[in-house]
Amino acid sequence: MKHRPKLFAVLFFAVCALAFQTKSLPASDLAEAISQMKAQIESDAVPAGPFRADVAVCDQRRHKILILKAGEDWSKPESVVWEWSAAMSPQIRPEHHSWFRNPDECKPARGTSHLLMTASGGGIALIRLADKACLFYSRIEGNPHSIELLPDGNIASVSSGGLFTLWAVPEGNDAVDENTRLAPNPKGRQYPLVGGHGMVWDDEMQILWVLGYKELAGYEYNFNKKDPALTKAFSISVDKTFADGGHDLYPVPDQRAFFLTGRGIGIYDIEKKEFISLVSKETHPKGMHSVKSVSQSPEGYLIIQSPTTNYWSPRIPFFNQKLSPIGTLPDGMIYKARWWVEKWK
Repeated sequence: MKHRPKLFAVLFFAVCALAFQTKSLPASDLAEAISQMKAQIESDAVPAGPFRADVAVCDQRRHKILILKAGEDWSKPESVVWEWSAAMSPQIRPEHHSWFRNPDECKPARGTSHLLMTASGGGIALIRLADKACLFYSRIEGNPHSIELLPDGNIASVSSGGLFTLWAVPEGNDAVDENTRLAPNPKGRQYPLVGGHGMVWDDEMQILWVLGYKELAGYEYNFNKKDPALTKAFSISVDKTFADGGHDLYPVPDQRAFFLTGRGIGIYDIEKKEFISLVSKETHPKGMHSVKSVSQSPEGYLIIQSPTTNYWSPRIPFFNQKLSPIGTLPDGMIYKARWWVEKWK
């Protein structure tokens, strides 16, 4: 009987700890999810690992995509889970390696088994993680900033220079090996869009969402593998919160919603067709300088890329009041960062 108070205390703190962990998990509805995000942003608490996902970054110093262990010392070689540069894919011709300088997008595809990437050098590519094989690549003008894989394997990419492009990906490209040397695909079908920065395929609506400087547009796809085409179905004026242009469009996990970044960070509720300001430049000036990316982990933790020099930063922070770093890459010039998880279940 004498030990009961100690036992009760242990049980009490265990229940409290479990409650804290549960609060960080993705919410069942969007309103609850937003409430949890705002609480996280307003908190000084630093999330503690181990984390259930790694972090992918576009490093423009090394001209590489790196997947790094979350919360570990990124100066150590063992923190690198996976890395890629154009020279690591024999399918990419050496004279085209320069297309992949200054990578500015890295996102998972086909679950997390493939990488979609773009670079300011004009290159866009689909890479298989297992062997770093390039299954498709091309080059477009106008500074590509995002890319998406369509359900039939065709690919679209959006550029900040006033257009986005749709390509027919040849049948059989999934079978490339180390002896395959791909010819870069020819110029695809192009569509006008001012200041394009984000792109996401919505399987439920069968719509390709594209974020431009002043609009969030939806395009219907004809599902013609050999002669693909898109038709603009609607256009939504981007909320004044993002008056300097949208910088990122990325799904909110387990919700019918997108993150958008610009002057601040907001959410677009697909069902209600409305923008919701998560945080503005005015209410969180420390972290709101032209946010390049935002991503949420399976536990619900937000990370952002907000430049510390020009467009880049060597560190990626959790989005809390202290902007506590999840990792710092020595001499890194990180343009975007993503939790390496399936982007939209």
